[in-house]
Amino acid sequence: MGTKPATPGFMFVLTAVFLAASFHADGQSTESFNSLFVYGHGYAFQVREPEGWRGDIKRIAAQHAVDAIFLPFSGIHSGDVSIRVKVTRKIDDNTIEDMNHDLQFYASHYPGAPVKNLALSHAEYKTFASSISVPRRLYAYDAFVNPGHGIHFIFFVTMTKKSEPLTDDEIRAFGDVVTSLQWLYTPKK
Repeated sequence: MGTKPATPGFMFVLTAVFLAASFHADGQSTESFNSLFVYGHGYAFQVREPEGWRGDIKRIAAQHAVDAIFLPFSGIHSGDVSIRVKVTRKIDDNTIEDMNHDLQFYASHYPGAPVKNLALSHAEYKTFASSISVPRRLYAYDAFVNPGHGIHFIFFVTMTKKSEPLTDDEIRAFGDVVTSLQWLYTPKK
Protein backbone atom coordinates (compact mmCIF):
# COMPACT_ATOMS: atom_id res chain seq x y z
CA MET A 1 0.00 0.00 0.00
CA GLY A 2 1.00 3.65 -0.57
CA THR A 3 4.45 4.03 0.89
CA LYS A 4 5.78 6.50 -1.68
CA PRO A 5 5.14 10.22 -1.20
CA ALA A 6 2.15 11.42 -3.19
CA THR A 7 2.80 13.58 -6.22
CA PRO A 8 1.36 17.14 -6.27
CA GLY A 9 -0.99 16.14 -9.12
CA PHE A 10 -2.30 13.19 -7.12
CA MET A 11 -2.82 15.34 -4.03
CA PHE A 12 -4.77 17.89 -6.10
CA VAL A 13 -7.04 15.17 -7.52
CA LEU A 14 -7.56 13.58 -4.10
CA THR A 15 -8.32 16.95 -2.48
CA ALA A 16 -10.75 17.92 -5.25
CA VAL A 17 -12.58 14.60 -5.03
CA PHE A 18 -12.76 14.77 -1.23
CA LEU A 19 -14.15 18.30 -1.31
CA ALA A 20 -16.66 17.45 -4.02
CA ALA A 21 -17.85 14.38 -2.11
CA SER A 22 -18.05 16.25 1.21
CA PHE A 23 -20.59 18.83 0.10
CA HIS A 24 -24.06 18.68 -1.37
CA ALA A 25 -24.88 20.69 -4.49
CA ASP A 26 -26.26 23.45 -2.25
CA GLY A 27 -22.87 23.80 -0.52
CA GLN A 28 -23.93 22.16 2.74
CA SER A 29 -21.53 19.65 4.29
CA THR A 30 -22.75 16.06 4.29
CA GLU A 31 -23.75 14.55 7.62
CA SER A 32 -21.98 11.26 7.18
CA PHE A 33 -19.12 10.48 4.85
CA ASN A 34 -18.74 6.75 4.44
CA SER A 35 -16.32 6.31 1.56
CA LEU A 36 -12.78 5.06 1.66
CA PHE A 37 -10.08 6.64 -0.47
CA VAL A 38 -7.54 3.96 -1.29
CA TYR A 39 -4.22 4.45 -3.02
CA GLY A 40 -1.41 2.17 -4.05
CA HIS A 41 1.57 2.23 -6.38
CA GLY A 42 0.27 4.19 -9.38
CA TYR A 43 -3.44 4.23 -8.63
CA ALA A 44 -6.18 5.60 -6.40
CA PHE A 45 -9.85 4.73 -6.07
CA GLN A 46 -12.86 5.39 -3.91
CA VAL A 47 -15.31 2.82 -2.56
CA ARG A 48 -18.35 3.28 -0.32
CA GLU A 49 -18.83 1.35 2.92
CA PRO A 50 -22.06 -0.65 2.83
CA GLU A 51 -24.58 0.10 5.56
CA GLY A 52 -23.80 -1.99 8.64
CA TRP A 53 -20.19 -2.64 7.59
CA ARG A 54 -16.87 -0.96 8.32
CA GLY A 55 -13.95 -0.65 5.97
CA ASP A 56 -10.26 -1.04 6.64
CA ILE A 57 -7.38 -0.11 4.35
CA LYS A 58 -4.46 -0.63 6.71
CA ARG A 59 -4.08 -3.29 9.40
CA ILE A 60 -6.66 -5.93 8.49
CA ALA A 61 -6.41 -5.26 4.74
CA ALA A 62 -2.64 -5.78 4.85
CA GLN A 63 -3.09 -9.09 6.67
CA HIS A 64 -5.29 -10.27 3.79
CA ALA A 65 -3.07 -8.79 1.00
CA VAL A 66 -5.88 -6.62 -0.33
CA ASP A 67 -6.38 -2.89 -0.84
CA ALA A 68 -9.60 -2.67 1.18
CA ILE A 69 -11.65 -5.06 3.31
CA PHE A 70 -15.15 -4.65 4.70
CA LEU A 71 -16.37 -6.42 7.81
CA PRO A 72 -19.81 -6.41 9.41
CA PHE A 73 -20.06 -4.26 12.53
CA SER A 74 -20.35 -7.53 14.45
CA GLY A 75 -16.60 -8.05 13.88
CA ILE A 76 -14.37 -10.67 12.33
CA HIS A 77 -14.29 -14.19 13.64
CA SER A 78 -13.21 -17.47 12.12
CA GLY A 79 -15.55 -18.25 9.25
CA ASP A 80 -17.24 -14.86 9.22
CA VAL A 81 -18.01 -13.08 6.02
CA SER A 82 -15.81 -10.36 4.55
CA ILE A 83 -15.75 -8.36 1.33
CA ARG A 84 -12.30 -7.75 -0.12
CA VAL A 85 -11.25 -5.35 -2.88
CA LYS A 86 -7.96 -5.83 -4.69
CA VAL A 87 -6.50 -3.82 -7.55
CA THR A 88 -4.28 -5.78 -9.92
CA ARG A 89 -2.56 -5.01 -13.19
CA LYS A 90 -4.43 -6.18 -16.23
CA ILE A 91 -2.94 -7.60 -19.40
CA ASP A 92 -5.80 -6.53 -21.67
CA ASP A 93 -9.45 -5.46 -21.56
CA ASN A 94 -10.81 -9.00 -21.95
CA THR A 95 -12.37 -9.05 -18.49
CA ILE A 96 -14.48 -12.13 -19.14
CA GLU A 97 -11.26 -14.17 -19.45
CA ASP A 98 -10.21 -13.00 -15.98
CA MET A 99 -13.48 -14.35 -14.61
CA ASN A 100 -13.11 -17.60 -16.57
CA HIS A 101 -9.65 -18.11 -15.04
CA ASP A 102 -11.19 -17.59 -11.59
CA LEU A 103 -13.92 -20.13 -12.38
CA GLN A 104 -11.32 -22.69 -13.50
CA PHE A 105 -9.64 -22.31 -10.10
CA TYR A 106 -12.92 -23.07 -8.32
CA ALA A 107 -13.67 -26.00 -10.66
CA SER A 108 -10.27 -27.55 -9.90
CA HIS A 109 -10.70 -27.20 -6.12
CA TYR A 110 -14.44 -27.92 -5.90
CA PRO A 111 -15.37 -30.28 -8.77
CA GLY A 112 -19.07 -30.29 -9.54
CA ALA A 113 -19.86 -27.23 -7.41
CA PRO A 114 -22.53 -25.11 -9.06
CA VAL A 115 -21.30 -21.80 -10.47
CA LYS A 116 -23.77 -19.07 -11.43
CA ASN A 117 -23.30 -15.87 -13.37
CA LEU A 118 -24.65 -12.92 -11.40
CA ALA A 119 -26.71 -10.08 -12.84
CA LEU A 120 -24.54 -7.37 -11.31
CA SER A 121 -23.44 -4.31 -13.19
CA HIS A 122 -21.61 -1.06 -12.59
CA ALA A 123 -23.00 2.15 -14.09
CA GLU A 124 -19.68 3.02 -15.76
CA TYR A 125 -17.44 -0.06 -15.87
CA LYS A 126 -17.62 -3.45 -17.55
CA THR A 127 -18.43 -5.96 -14.80
CA PHE A 128 -18.53 -9.75 -14.68
CA ALA A 129 -19.67 -11.51 -11.53
CA SER A 130 -20.27 -15.09 -10.44
CA SER A 131 -21.07 -17.15 -7.36
CA ILE A 132 -20.16 -20.63 -6.19
CA SER A 133 -21.72 -22.69 -3.42
CA VAL A 134 -20.17 -25.72 -1.76
CA PRO A 135 -22.65 -26.58 1.02
CA ARG A 136 -21.19 -26.32 4.52
CA ARG A 137 -17.72 -25.49 3.10
CA LEU A 138 -17.67 -22.34 0.96
CA TYR A 139 -19.98 -19.66 -0.35
CA ALA A 140 -18.31 -17.09 -2.58
CA TYR A 141 -19.25 -14.14 -4.77
CA ASP A 142 -16.59 -12.72 -7.12
CA ALA A 143 -16.67 -9.71 -9.43
CA PHE A 144 -14.18 -8.36 -11.94
CA VAL A 145 -14.70 -4.66 -12.61
CA ASN A 146 -12.78 -3.06 -15.49
CA PRO A 147 -12.47 0.74 -15.07
CA GLY A 148 -11.83 1.13 -18.80
CA HIS A 149 -9.48 1.12 -21.71
CA GLY A 150 -6.25 2.98 -20.99
CA ILE A 151 -6.34 2.14 -17.28
CA HIS A 152 -3.89 -0.69 -16.70
CA PHE A 153 -5.59 -2.02 -13.58
CA ILE A 154 -8.69 -4.02 -12.76
CA PHE A 155 -10.75 -4.36 -9.58
CA PHE A 156 -11.28 -7.82 -8.12
CA VAL A 157 -14.00 -7.93 -5.46
CA THR A 158 -14.69 -11.11 -3.53
CA MET A 159 -16.95 -12.08 -0.66
CA THR A 160 -16.54 -15.44 1.02
CA LYS A 161 -18.19 -17.21 3.90
CA LYS A 162 -17.68 -20.66 5.35
CA SER A 163 -20.26 -23.10 6.69
CA GLU A 164 -23.49 -21.23 5.92
CA PRO A 165 -25.03 -19.47 2.90
CA LEU A 166 -24.73 -15.74 2.41
CA THR A 167 -27.68 -13.72 3.69
CA ASP A 168 -29.65 -11.25 1.59
CA ASP A 169 -28.03 -8.37 3.54
CA GLU A 170 -24.54 -9.74 2.86
CA ILE A 171 -25.29 -10.11 -0.85
CA ARG A 172 -26.68 -6.55 -0.92
CA ALA A 173 -23.48 -5.27 0.75
CA PHE A 174 -21.37 -7.05 -1.89
CA GLY A 175 -23.39 -5.37 -4.64
CA ASP A 176 -23.04 -1.98 -2.92
CA VAL A 177 -19.24 -2.31 -2.86
CA VAL A 178 -19.03 -3.36 -6.52
CA THR A 179 -21.33 -0.63 -7.80
CA SER A 180 -19.69 2.12 -5.72
CA LEU A 181 -16.14 1.64 -7.04
CA GLN A 182 -14.74 4.82 -8.61
CA TRP A 183 -11.35 5.02 -10.30
CA LEU A 184 -9.65 8.28 -9.32
CA TYR A 185 -6.09 8.37 -10.55
CA THR A 186 -3.54 6.81 -12.82
CA PRO A 187 -0.24 8.66 -13.34
CA LYS A 188 0.62 9.83 -16.83
CA LYS A 189 3.58 8.05 -18.36
